[in-house]
Amino acid sequence: MAVPAPTASRFDALVIGLAVVVGAGLSVWLWRSAEVAEASQNELAFSRQIEARHAFIRQTLAGYEDCLLAMRVFMAHGREIDQAKFGAVARGQFERHPGFLGMQWAPRVAAENRADWERAHAALLGKIGRIRERATGRIDVVALPRSEYFPMQLAEPLDANRHVLGSDAAASPLRAIFGAAAASGDLALSGKLKLVYESGPNDGLVMVCPVPGTPGRVDGFLLGVFRVADLLNQPWNMLPGSPLDVMFLDGAAPQADRRVLYCHLGHESGRPPPTEEEFRRRPHREVPLTVAGRRWSLLYRRAEEPARWQVDSPLVGLVAGLAATFFGAFFLGTHLRRTRSIEGEVKLRTVELSESRRQLAHLMHALPGMAFRGEYADTFAIAFISEGVLRLTGYPPADFLSGRVHLRDLVHPEDVARVRTGTRAALAERREFEVEYRIRTRAGAERWLLSRGRGVYVDGQPPVFEGLAIDITAQKQAEADRLALERKLLEGQKLESLGLLAGSIAHDFNNLLSTVLGSAELARLALPAGHATEAKLQAIESAAMRASELCRQLLAYAGKGRLVIELVDLSALTEELVPLLKVSIARAGQLRLDLARGLPAVSADATQIRQIVMNLVLNATDAVAGREGEVVIRTSLARVGTEDCLRCVVGTSLPVGDYVCLEVVDNGVGMTPEVRAKIFDPFFTTKFSGRGLGLAAVLGIVRGHGGALCVDSSPGRGSTFRLLLPPSSGPAPSRGGAPVSAGAGQWRHRGGALVVDDEPQVREVMCEMLRGFGFLPVEAADGRAAVELFRAEPARFDLVVLDLLMPGKNGEQTLAELRTVLPDVRVLLISGHTDEELVQRLGGAGRIRFLGKPFSRTSLERALRGLLG
Repeated sequence: MAVPAPTASRFDALVIGLAVVVGAGLSVWLWRSAEVAEASQNELAFSRQIEARHAFIRQTLAGYEDCLLAMRVFMAHGREIDQAKFGAVARGQFERHPGFLGMQWAPRVAAENRADWERAHAALLGKIGRIRERATGRIDVVALPRSEYFPMQLAEPLDANRHVLGSDAAASPLRAIFGAAAASGDLALSGKLKLVYESGPNDGLVMVCPVPGTPGRVDGFLLGVFRVADLLNQPWNMLPGSPLDVMFLDGAAPQADRRVLYCHLGHESGRPPPTEEEFRRRPHREVPLTVAGRRWSLLYRRAEEPARWQVDSPLVGLVAGLAATFFGAFFLGTHLRRTRSIEGEVKLRTVELSESRRQLAHLMHALPGMAFRGEYADTFAIAFISEGVLRLTGYPPADFLSGRVHLRDLVHPEDVARVRTGTRAALAERREFEVEYRIRTRAGAERWLLSRGRGVYVDGQPPVFEGLAIDITAQKQAEADRLALERKLLEGQKLESLGLLAGSIAHDFNNLLSTVLGSAELARLALPAGHATEAKLQAIESAAMRASELCRQLLAYAGKGRLVIELVDLSALTEELVPLLKVSIARAGQLRLDLARGLPAVSADATQIRQIVMNLVLNATDAVAGREGEVVIRTSLARVGTEDCLRCVVGTSLPVGDYVCLEVVDNGVGMTPEVRAKIFDPFFTTKFSGRGLGLAAVLGIVRGHGGALCVDSSPGRGSTFRLLLPPSSGPAPSRGGAPVSAGAGQWRHRGGALVVDDEPQVREVMCEMLRGFGFLPVEAADGRAAVELFRAEPARFDLVVLDLLMPGKNGEQTLAELRTVLPDVRVLLISGHTDEELVQRLGGAGRIRFLGKPFSRTSLERALRGLLG
């Protein structure tokens, strides 16, 4: 349909109005820019004044902190410091820092030294010198007995502070400040307070400086006492003159009325200082300041409202600009009226063609993909393609119509032959076609397309090809996600089944191993030294521990192992294993270390991380056996991206970031893709003597630590195993300290012990070991019998040895009933397989320990020592 052109008057009015608005707006903008520039200059000057004054205030107050720190050095290293020496040094500090009201010294006096100190103090004062503390009603009384005291011993000026000598600082209202200073080892500052012996309305501050003694203890406290006004007015006494009003606020004050510390007005007005609310009503800046570890805030504002800058030039420019705008609009309107009639004729004759094209474009735009038409000859020449091609490929239609881009060039190389074969077959048979294929977009992304179309045939001419292509990437991705989810579910079911199997095996097998290991150790200890049978019994013990290691590997693969999490330095832990690793690899190749220093610590079970290193190195040793091979262990801090995680065997969903990396690299035979896909399956091995649990256990340990494991290997090129663990924020503890001595001689304890286990052999071995430590053990075959024995004579038993997994009443239920009889009963939990969450839940207040089966007599002794002291 024909659309009439706008009338000349409407269009002219619009253009003229726009010109007026633009001209007027530009004039106003120039005028406002001049005002903003002046305001910016004022703000810049204000900021510089604040920075200068704030820096001087910070420097002045820091001088008082340095003064106390210098006195701390004097008190820590001085010899026989009496009142005269203390007063001389303090007066020297007062001369340099006149804000001090006084300085006091309160040494640490242990309870056993109280009497000696009081006698010495009495001799100094010439009267009875007892340690006092402030009681209710501001009355000094003799200090109550405590483990330590901090009485005021020295003070300057002495006459003004003589009445505070002997007062215990640790019992004063400032004891929280003293505790904070002792805990941090640094200065601490009180809030605004009424000084105990100060008369008048002046408020004060107390700065406390601990003087360190032996590690973990202070030898005393230095106190700097200030009047608030005297201290905070020092920056103006030293550097007078300021166009600023400054208010000091204590951000840590517990009460609102103690928040305002001091207010300095730039111009004395004779009026009382404003409140915080009144100060904040005018424009101001708030700047933080930390004094002796206490958070303050300083409010700054101009001492008086600045006069508004009046400038005539911007106003003159504004008037001139508005006048020029209106004259220009008049001449523009005259010109537009002359040309309007010609433009109207052109619009009336093109409106129908524009409407037709608009409808066609709207129809093509509404299509769910792209429509195309072309000749299918040697090359597919595009005659028409809709705008949807831009959304699908990233190229505009003009690129295809001009031949700069060819549709076939975007098809994925692996799909080109299939698309060509399917299309040609459909054209040859003169039927409709449908084909799915991938393309590469302009941005490099991969998309799936579904093309449907047919040929238009003219005798003797190449067929014309018409069709529609739609994006099916979302459907393909959904299908891939579904398949991945199914694989994860199958893997989870397999892992859950293996976990149940591993837990059952660990429990039953470790019970048997407990009997074997304990009996062998007891028999060996009963033999005289050097007996011929001793070596055979030690072989039995070693075999039992290796069998227990198999159980731990099964539990590690299934994620059921018991983790003891600590901060671990991966490089240091690897170095600890070097002697053992060199022995393992000695006949197969060479071991080379490339360990980074200063790596962040990782939160991990050190024993299981050692197992990972040993298993990976042993696997690499087998790979280089029979050839001149080399095994490299490398640690580093690696940046891991999304693509790196996707290539991992486990940990594909780790977030992007930095990870602590351990790599074990060998130049051995390498692995085929088929072997690489199975190496982590339990019981899969390529070695005749292998058990197939080493790498399977590694996978379970990595999964339990929330890390990732990547494998890169190909035949003839060797293998690289890459372990990624998230770094911890804390430093790794030093591992070089000497072990704690268990003390000379054999540990013994006289008392009763209740042994609860459903396995008679385990009970027998446990009772025999306990008798060796001096206990009088009593056996119970199940939880019900144990509860009855304990309820009858709870005082008879110093200890209960309790198996977690028993038929009938299990260990958790038995422990709950024992605690109803005696809440703080000491319990040693034993089990061949345990749930970490269960042990944590049963923990109680430090009256419980866990010992995994099988266990040696040494590990039992260690557990008993930790439980009984």
